[in-house]
Amino acid sequence: MDHILYTKWQQWQLSKAPIAITETAIAKQYAENPMLRIRVLSLKKPKNGQISKIQKSLKLGIPFAKLVVMHSDDLSARWQGDFGLRGRHEIPPALYQVAKGLRVGQVSNPVWSHASVQLVQLVERPTFEKAPETYKAYLRHTRQLDSEARYLQSVITDLKQHKMVDKP
Repeated sequence: MDHILYTKWQQWQLSKAPIAITETAIAKQYAENPMLRIRVLSLKKPKNGQISKIQKSLKLGIPFAKLVVMHSDDLSARWQGDFGLRGRHEIPPALYQVAKGLRVGQVSNPVWSHASVQLVQLVERPTFEKAPETYKAYLRHTRQLDSEARYLQSVITDLKQHKMVDKP
């Protein structure tokens, strides 16, 4: 019964919450978490000097996509390692962070994980205006949930200060 009452109380509180998610706020959130199109060359157990040979090939002008097909151990090599356009929640966190810091066309230094090493190329970073509506909706939804959680936490804090509630 307590859970039902708490849920009803949350709904009532949120119905009067001054939460407005603006397009500007979503654009700012997109700037922090843009969609990215990346290409990944993955080596499960790189042979001695294999990574430096790949990096030298890049400097000689061999396209990264071609190197992915030639060297990658991942099934995505069939598609030249292209992950397609993906959001923050669809790319492994370490790869997303590295790719976010790249310029379009740039290839990262090796990214080591427990199972393999990857080289990442940023292929595309669409502007907010060109981002798919589904990703904007995802950002809007997460922003809404964060705002609601902060609002409810402030209400609970206020109730605690007035000794109206013992615990959240």
